[in-house]
Amino acid sequence: MKRTAYYILYIIFILSFFQGVLSQFFTISESFTRILIHILILTLISFSFLSLIHKKAIYKKTTLLFSFLLLTIFISAVLNNMQFAMVLLFLRAYILPLLFFYALIIIDLTKKQQKNLLKLLIILFLIQIPATIYKLLTIGPGENIIGTVSIDSGSVATILPLLAISFIILYNDFYKKRIYLLLIPLFILIGIASMKLAIIVYLVALMFFIFSLNNNLKILFSMRTVKYIIMFFILSSSMIFVILNTNARLLKHGQFNLDYAIKYVETYTQRDRGVGDAKGASRLSAVPVVFNLLEQKGFEHVLLGFGPGDIIKSSLSKYSNPAYEKYQLGYGVRTGFLQLTMQIGIIGAILYLSIHIIIFLMLFNNKKNIINYSVNDALILLIAISFIFIFLIDFFSYSTVLMKQTAMTLTYFFILAYAISITRNIHAKA
Repeated sequence: MKRTAYYILYIIFILSFFQGVLSQFFTISESFTRILIHILILTLISFSFLSLIHKKAIYKKTTLLFSFLLLTIFISAVLNNMQFAMVLLFLRAYILPLLFFYALIIIDLTKKQQKNLLKLLIILFLIQIPATIYKLLTIGPGENIIGTVSIDSGSVATILPLLAISFIILYNDFYKKRIYLLLIPLFILIGIASMKLAIIVYLVALMFFIFSLNNNLKILFSMRTVKYIIMFFILSSSMIFVILNTNARLLKHGQFNLDYAIKYVETYTQRDRGVGDAKGASRLSAVPVVFNLLEQKGFEHVLLGFGPGDIIKSSLSKYSNPAYEKYQLGYGVRTGFLQLTMQIGIIGAILYLSIHIIIFLMLFNNKKNIINYSVNDALILLIAISFIFIFLIDFFSYSTVLMKQTAMTLTYFFILAYAISITRNIHAKA
């Protein structure tokens, strides 16, 4: 069964990372590819149930939270009289990845299988670099077409590089392969090529977290690190300069104008900062807008939202953009926290978040026993912790990429399951 699950995972990862290519060059829509991936995930989940028959339940805290989360979704659906189809769409988007995670834990792949899948993911991430260069040479900079992964999920261009860079920094810390640090500017290029300059800000926070995680804050302020930072700054600045001078939205009369570019960025990030008109609410102003809206509709909606699937874009909905057409909410509500709060309330959002927090604390507490781990196992443990940190950044301030974007979400949960498998084996030997 593990062998079959291993091959299914191999297919799932390849399909998830080539959705954009299949759509652009073979006219196979991303929605069709996602359906195929979801069928394979359901197959994997069915295998896990068969395995569960012979195993005891594990991680009761997260399992209990997951059960309460499902109960909250059910109550919210009944309260808001949601269509069954829309509830299913919500479950497919937000709950299926969690079931994928639990399936991996239960199936418990062999260490060799896990390493092989990790190598596959590394290759799939590296492929995004030449794919991005090809995009710049043939199409030019723009939010759409993110490597081979997607043609319409622009936020992936921020999250994918952050995941890759966290791996590179930690890998260098353990194996001292400094040549791989040169990949960091190339992954930054993925974000810059899609005009996702937020990656620079998030990268600073990520680097600080990783160095503090590995008890190496003194390294952060060493001359060696200063040299690397200067090198990255020069390379990144060069890439930003090229991109800015080729982006039509930042050009005025065909030439780059700094004042015009700054004004454009301010308008883009702070538009309708006053919450009186929420139609274009930015991420910063969207939080009070959403909670005011929920409160106006009744306190029960603050707790349980407007129903699972209420603002999911789908052909099954009569709205092409539900958040805007139903509630006059714009771009700012796309963070994971607000998406969940609007649909299943603050209770549902907290329950969902708590699952990740408990996993984070469990892995972080195991860090004190890192001396008992092999180098590779210790590396995976810290990578998983850093991935959860990126998830928290994404969840509260950016998007839903690590909650429902296929390639990124499955990568994220695979690494978490891999780390949990390592800690479980260490405890079994103790």
